[in-house]
Amino acid sequence: MTTISLMTMTTIEPLNIGTQPARQADGMALVLVLWILMLLTVLAFEFSLMTRTEAKVTLNQRESTEAYYLARAGIYKAIAELSRPVISEPDDDEEEDFATPTPPPVTDPLESLWTTDGRPYQVTLGNGTAEVRIFDEGGKININEANGSTLRELFRTLRLDRGISGMVDPILDWRDPDSIYHRNGAEDIYYLSLPEPYHAKNGPFDTMDELLWVKGMTADIFYGRQPEPGRRGRTGLVDVLTASLGARFAKAGSPDDDEEEELMQFKVNVNTAPLEVLMSVPGIDRSHARLIVAEREFFTFRTTEELDPFVGDIDDASPFISFQPSGTYTIDARGKIAVSPIYHHIRAIVSITTKEHRILQWNDNVYTHYQQS
Repeated sequence: MTTISLMTMTTIEPLNIGTQPARQADGMALVLVLWILMLLTVLAFEFSLMTRTEAKVTLNQRESTEAYYLARAGIYKAIAELSRPVISEPDDDEEEDFATPTPPPVTDPLESLWTTDGRPYQVTLGNGTAEVRIFDEGGKININEANGSTLRELFRTLRLDRGISGMVDPILDWRDPDSIYHRNGAEDIYYLSLPEPYHAKNGPFDTMDELLWVKGMTADIFYGRQPEPGRRGRTGLVDVLTASLGARFAKAGSPDDDEEEELMQFKVNVNTAPLEVLMSVPGIDRSHARLIVAEREFFTFRTTEELDPFVGDIDDASPFISFQPSGTYTIDARGKIAVSPIYHHIRAIVSITTKEHRILQWNDNVYTHYQQS
């Protein structure tokens, strides 16, 4: 009896078969969901970043295009200004024409005739501006005419004192028709030994860009540099030399023949020549050049008699100077959006008359580090 009672009172617990694997499956599902959420978050972030990047690229392209057309508009604005007929002032002896009223004086600087000595003009169009500078090619020294002495003096005024002969002699070798070396020059033997070989031209420069192919020439020397804190700026050779005007060229001969070098003579327009060019003219030193530049802000020189008080020796200077513009100009335009750092720089060389203009050279990709001071 006792044994039966104990068996009756015993309780048998049910077995929970499969509970542990189910909990493991729930944990794995949770981890999988978390991984999916993390992946979706990363994808959403990448998509957002890509969208912002594409939007910024599109904005930059639009602003770059606008800056390009601002610069282009500046070029054609300058051409229009240079194409305007110049009304000469009447002589005092002429009788006054009462039938033709005298126009009122011009007060808007944009409506007055633009000068061609490199001073900046601002052209505002929409939400941007174009800074335009015009340089008379006649105010520069013709690189195909200047002899070695003139080039050396010019390089000194540009503060290129180190290795002047190493820069001037290769220029003389590049343009002369022979293969005879100047002392520090370069001919085919040098140029054909370069990693990307080419021949010396042995002919006149057709464009100033050719100068970048000459031994010893660098972009810094060619384009110049703007002044910065602690560092002086420097005018580039492109602003003081020209290859766009006709020139008389030297005959082949000995590179040591100084007499032949003296046969080559340049002329510059004293009304538009940069300071460094004026200092390279015989009879004009730095102080005289500064006086001339200051005086022509208000006065245009027309004769040697008018120029005489501003030079050291007019007899020495007169064979090298002229007073008329050449009709060929470098137009430098820099277009910029008002609220953007993006700008575009265009440089064109144009031959202009009152009847037509002809573009001789157009450069959309001006050296990015080159900026006029």
